[in-house]
Amino acid sequence: MYFRMWQRLACLFCLAVLSTSPACAQKSQEIAQGPVRVVPIRMAKAVVSLGLDGRLHADRISDWIPYRDRAVHNMESMSVAHDTFEGVDDGTGHLMPGERSDYIDNCGVGSGRWYLGDGYEPGWRYNDMPYTQDARGKTANHVAFSFYCEFGSQHDFRNCIFTTEDFPLDAAGANAEINGGSYPGIVFSYGQLAASKPHYYYSDIDLTGSGLSFQMPNGGQGGVLELMGDADDVAGAFTLVGQHMLWGIKSGNPTPQQSAYQWDDDNPPDFEFTDDISFGSELYSYEYGLCPDPWSISIGFYYSGSGNQTETLCPQTVSVNLGKVTRGDVTSLASDDGNVMTVCKFIVPSQTSPFVRMTESYTTTKSYPTAIELEVKAKMANAGSFKIRGFLHDYSNQSDTKVMGDSSINQSFSRFSGMAPGQLSHYVGYGGAMQSRVEIQQVGPSTVTSPCATFELINLEVTG
Repeated sequence: MYFRMWQRLACLFCLAVLSTSPACAQKSQEIAQGPVRVVPIRMAKAVVSLGLDGRLHADRISDWIPYRDRAVHNMESMSVAHDTFEGVDDGTGHLMPGERSDYIDNCGVGSGRWYLGDGYEPGWRYNDMPYTQDARGKTANHVAFSFYCEFGSQHDFRNCIFTTEDFPLDAAGANAEINGGSYPGIVFSYGQLAASKPHYYYSDIDLTGSGLSFQMPNGGQGGVLELMGDADDVAGAFTLVGQHMLWGIKSGNPTPQQSAYQWDDDNPPDFEFTDDISFGSELYSYEYGLCPDPWSISIGFYYSGSGNQTETLCPQTVSVNLGKVTRGDVTSLASDDGNVMTVCKFIVPSQTSPFVRMTESYTTTKSYPTAIELEVKAKMANAGSFKIRGFLHDYSNQSDTKVMGDSSINQSFSRFSGMAPGQLSHYVGYGGAMQSRVEIQQVGPSTVTSPCATFELINLEVTG
């Protein structure tokens, strides 16, 4: 199911500070102490892309999933993928900011972390994300981060996190990498957040069994992208509140050393990065000679055991059971590349029947998946009232299970997705066979008698 997570983005307490490239960070450097642990209420899969307005938009592309906090995490079984959070056990098995004894340099601040002073409310922040060699191509099922939020959140505090394959140091490259090289991420929703001291918060979140995870880069430099703020879904507004705490990589940390540079969307906060020196570059140096040096967004990605890996499956065959293909073929469904497949209404057996029904076949290498997601990007060619839905084939009882609920589809390309429920190995047949079914049904008036639907991609994301 596709949702636009925000419309026109609003911001409060936005600071415009002129700088040169690469500049020093924009505010005074301060230490916050006494962190308070907060737990998200819900979470969802999200994607980020460059809109027609030239700005970076984040979209929630799955239903909200309630977050169920675990009382004790088995931290000993987890491996580090990237760690600028530096967490220690809080006595209950949860991670909290601290200074680990196996990380050799001790900064002498305990659970304290750096931030850029009161009143600093940036938009997107983008940092390089070096990762351990063993984490290459794997998925992280645990994340921890810290932030400072002096004004609180009146509606719903959200933190959106994405990973990218690389980290360009020019604005055009950074925006393009995020638009085309970012992996699906997660938006965490907290509800209202009190504007009470010390304003310093952290979360450690176990994603095991949720179907959500963070993809680690597969050989690139790696990057991590974050945006936080207060979402008002009724008004369609997103107000910038909060800033990410800052920390670094010490000796003894298995994470390779990172660069000194970070993109901060703050000059002004307009949801894009710029390096135009006439206005002031948004690429900053965080090299201060303060412990630890250099700084970056305080975040940690971890994985259990050998770490699950996700593969993207493109259809090998497609059968159009209802409708008539007027453009494209099975190769059109492989990726988001402008090569589309169009299917129009032809013969409909009954008034309650969909006018498009397509069955896609795939082959997976995961005999025992831990998550399966059907993802579709499509639009209508004609105006009217239509719904799209999706199914996965259950080989245990030779039936199809609805995984993507009925969603409205219009004349703008949108992404729709759904997670498979139940025993996931039942969706894998002999030799790794998998099958999906996508339908479109007319549920109201249409401007034409034979409406058409256009498909950009139909993929399966299989983790295991």
